[in-house]
Amino acid sequence: IVEGMGGAISQKMAKEEPAVEAGIKRKIAVFPGKFKPPHRGHMNLVEYLVKEKGVDQVYILISPLDKKTPAGKVIDRSVSEKIWQIYIDAKGIGNKVSIGRSPHNSPVKSSFDVLAGKVPDYVPVPGDLVIPAASDKPDRRSGDPDYVRFKNFHKGVEGIIEGVIPANIMEWYFEAPKEAPMSAEDFRAALDTGKGLKAFLPTSVSAQKVFEALGVELEPEVDETEIDEPEESGGPPALYMGEELMRMVEAALDEKKRTK
Repeated sequence: IVEGMGGAISQKMAKEEPAVEAGIKRKIAVFPGKFKPPHRGHMNLVEYLVKEKGVDQVYILISPLDKKTPAGKVIDRSVSEKIWQIYIDAKGIGNKVSIGRSPHNSPVKSSFDVLAGKVPDYVPVPGDLVIPAASDKPDRRSGDPDYVRFKNFHKGVEGIIEGVIPANIMEWYFEAPKEAPMSAEDFRAALDTGKGLKAFLPTSVSAQKVFEALGVELEPEVDETEIDEPEESGGPPALYMGEELMRMVEAALDEKKRTK
């Protein structure tokens, strides 16, 4: 009897899973966060969802909370939106990514509220598989992977829109590169010092555009090879021509004094 029951349960599960898949019309990822400012790690996650997991749309939902650099420079939602747009345009995925607003500072609350239609910038419709965007990057405080916050997401919430399907995060989270994890907090600190800023930017993104959006002025880099190396003509470098001329003038003046 037990074996028969087990077989019946297995058959029931096998029937339910294809039914769920058949009910999916769109795969939509929701990515709420502060993003003050967004960095390479954030963009890597968006690219993974679009290019590797084949989602139909990613909704980036920016929280209302302003953040400051250690020196007091304010980074608000409008700045975050500008930088996100620069990233998205550079990657050529504007048709797959939408930038909206989160009504909450908590990414978890916003993600769950989406299921119940409480986030105006993205209200799911029946047939939407709603995927919470997350990675395995360890939380700085708890040490737990980021995706742990959404371990119960697939169970849904009270008031979920009928026909909307919450995804199981274990099938969708991004395995972040194992080098030093990206952090918006570290990015903000780097904005004050001006050191190592480009490490926070996605590849193929114009650093100048991003820093202009952030109100950061970079000192022009000097090409030392133009200063220290001789020109092809064999003459002395341009930097030292002035010194040579001065020596010639001084020698001429000394010679004039001696002749007097």
